[in-house]
Amino acid sequence: MSDKIIPHYLRDIDDNSNGREQYQQQQHIQKLTKAEENFQLRQQYPQFAVPPSMYKVIHVNNYTSMEEMHLLINHVQACTQFTIDTESERSNGQLALIQIQTIPPQLPLLIILIELQHLPSNKLPTYVKIKELFSLIFRSGNTLYSWGDMDKELEPMQDYHLLNWPTTASLINIQLYFPDWYEWALAHCESCSPDHHRQHPDVINYDNVTTQNYSLSRCTCHERSPYRPGEKWALQKALSYAAHMFIDKSSTVNNWAAGLTSNNSTLSYGRRKRMINYAIYDCFSTTYIIRPVLEYWTFKQLNDINIVELFTSFEALPLPKINSSNKKSKKIKKNINLQKLFNLNVDDLQPISDDEIYLNQLIEPVTNKQFEHEETSTAEQKLDDNLMVNNNELIINEDDQLIIGDNEGNELITDIDDNNELILDNNNEDQSAEEKPTTSKHKPHRLRSQASRQRRNKKRNNTHRMRRYQHHITRSIYYKFKESFVKKILKQHDFKYVHVKVVDGTLFIGVKNNMIKQKYQDQIPEDMFDRKHYHQYRHQHHHQNRHQYHLQHSHQHHHE
Repeated sequence: MSDKIIPHYLRDIDDNSNGREQYQQQQHIQKLTKAEENFQLRQQYPQFAVPPSMYKVIHVNNYTSMEEMHLLINHVQACTQFTIDTESERSNGQLALIQIQTIPPQLPLLIILIELQHLPSNKLPTYVKIKELFSLIFRSGNTLYSWGDMDKELEPMQDYHLLNWPTTASLINIQLYFPDWYEWALAHCESCSPDHHRQHPDVINYDNVTTQNYSLSRCTCHERSPYRPGEKWALQKALSYAAHMFIDKSSTVNNWAAGLTSNNSTLSYGRRKRMINYAIYDCFSTTYIIRPVLEYWTFKQLNDINIVELFTSFEALPLPKINSSNKKSKKIKKNINLQKLFNLNVDDLQPISDDEIYLNQLIEPVTNKQFEHEETSTAEQKLDDNLMVNNNELIINEDDQLIIGDNEGNELITDIDDNNELILDNNNEDQSAEEKPTTSKHKPHRLRSQASRQRRNKKRNNTHRMRRYQHHITRSIYYKFKESFVKKILKQHDFKYVHVKVVDGTLFIGVKNNMIKQKYQDQIPEDMFDRKHYHQYRHQHHHQNRHQYHLQHSHQHHHE
């Protein structure tokens, strides 16, 4: 592939010349690897597309009209099959969006985007209709298909009191059934082995169905599974391997709580459009492979089918058995521990996931070398008011390593005197108690180089940044707000802040302690920095400037 058509951010994937720390470079490479994979699949396969005439998108939020709610309820009453997916807000990992796609008897279908952070008051009639909508979708006898464990993903819905939990509807995770079907389809490829006859899954001996059995397949038109037995397939790879089509996953980690319509969003039109497209095609991709996976279609059947048949209701067959290696494994919590985020070790890094939280964009992480002299890891400690570095002394040794300690251990401790000379503490763990002097010896060491001082200052600045955001408040923010403008507004309202930063539509306000945080959490409105207030502030600012201008000129005229 010509380097000219590769995006610039993928060309330096192995370049470490920009001075990143080891941890930062590792994380940077992982993100670029994910982006590169997405880019390569885009180049390799055609885009998966559903004709716009087949569906209609409806947003459920505090701007949804009663007419739209009546349309939704009437449509849902005629449906018993649905596809469901969820998205979490990147800044805190909380459930923010639920996508529900109907599988109706006749098209067009509806794709419903329920914005949980923008629902109407529970006293309004539209809220009552939203509860009715949920009760119809999750009623007994209905089936909801997903790519992932919806029992786990929908648990936070209990806090909204919109549906009874656990639900009486059937939740079917297609992700669990896909590996067995794909191996079966490889072994029964009609294009590569015309003499193969399709065998219904009811007559398959599942005791002998393993990846190794199918590895002898002669199929050459589809690639072998890139996963080990028991590993879960990503939806993007499932569609590209089975149907040779591409879906864009670049919008996975996003500000889903910021609103998706022009009335309630702080995001730009282009970004909202990309997010909506991503959200609906996550459902469409799952729907596209429901019947092939559960009914054991061959690749040829999937290729020849009319897309309308995949998006309209069907008679469900008994579910096939699941190979024991593909059954549900232990659950992984979505809640992100901020202490683990700050103290993440390079050895513990995992491939970037859909639920990655981007708070690490606010600070540059302290190097993992600071923990080499600790007997126990602090990664499992709970985040509280006395956490972070406040209880420990940050020290730099002669190899520019940070050591966390309380000066009670035998770690080598260094300091810098007023002449920028490195001073070593001669505490030696091999020295017996009788030989230890009553006072610490200090001797001058080599002068630090400029690069060494820069690295030391960088590490200390990282520590200060961590303290800035130890206590912070988050608010959605309209993209035209500048940080200087935000600071001016906070000062006008007498809000004392330590630092402010805007990252991808989210405003982070660092405050001094937890008591101030709790106080401001109630005093700073959720919509204080939305689009409506932006124009109000600009209008006030404009009038204040005009007023000051007239005062100055009138004052000058008076003296003349």
